[in-house]
Amino acid sequence: MTEEREIKVRNPRTGTVDYRFRPAGAPDIKTLADHLRAGQASDWQRDLQARILTLRRFVQSIDHHREALLRALSEDTGRERVAEIEVASVTRVVERAIQLAEAAFARPVPVAAKLHRQLVASDAPSRDCRREAVR
Repeated sequence: MTEEREIKVRNPRTGTVDYRFRPAGAPDIKTLADHLRAGQASDWQRDLQARILTLRRFVQSIDHHREALLRALSEDTGRERVAEIEVASVTRVVERAIQLAEAAFARPVPVAAKLHRQLVASDAPSRDCRREAVR
């Protein structure tokens, strides 16, 4: 038999109880997990650019609500600088994940094309000129 208990959430800065909640039970957690798994399956059906767009919208939303997020975190903890670091960290981590995904799924450039670009960029002498210099 599970005992229903209430958890009090106390503001560490003020000591007041901000709110109370009852922890989710196993059936609630299973329902939520099943819902999230179903979402993952449909998300993987989308192409990379569509998933990146979703992540960029998330970052934009954080940026849009930045002041409210900072205010809420600061009120809870009394640490304004830590709040700024936490909010900035979320957007940096998501942006880095986007960069890594784009790099991982980028079309590889054939080695010959890379070499050709490097030679053209360096204005390297042609083979004939090098042969003449060796004589």
